[in-house]
Amino acid sequence: MFAGPPEERAKHTHGSATVVVDDLDDLTATLTAAGAVITEAATPAPTGRYLYARHVGGPEVGYVEWTPDLVHRVVPQ
Repeated sequence: MFAGPPEERAKHTHGSATVVVDDLDDLTATLTAAGAVITEAATPAPTGRYLYARHVGGPEVGYVEWTPDLVHRVVPQ
């Protein structure tokens, strides 16, 4: 899920889900090995980085790697 002005949020409506992950680089290798196509490579964002991948069968998913500061604030320690 993305926050911000409507014109920015509209850029991210094609994803059927958003998943927070620890490492987008490792994830990219795992996804491509499983036959997924990276439709938007890892891109910097205010909260960290994100990418989109289309999985075998068609669903496109957004993956987000949060900054360490955000993880510390959101994830119970």
